Amino acid sequence: KSKKKSLVVEDLNFKQLKTRMLYRPKKNKALSSFAYKKILEKVERKCLMNEVDVIKVDPKNTSKIGKEKYTKIKGLSVHYCAAYVINRRGMGFVH
Repeated sequence: KSKKKSLVVEDLNFKQLKTRMLYRPKKNKALSSFAYKKILEKVERKCLMNEVDVIKVDPKNTSKIGKEKYTKIKGLSVHYCAAYVINRRGMGFVH
């Protein structure tokens, strides 16, 4: 807030994946019990109260782009580079 910056998050949708999991053996209980939507709602509420914008970006290929383009250049892990890609998308850059 003090730096007048927005919060950029991936616009993830687990609904379709959870539906597919209903018809398979329970291999990944962590995803089915993951409360992403509730967490995001709470974050958005806090941002609204603190006058911070929340920008949702397409999550498609963020890890792949981060790995291919930025891991060697930045010397960081794939996860940090994926976050870098998410931030760049939020600022309007195209990869």
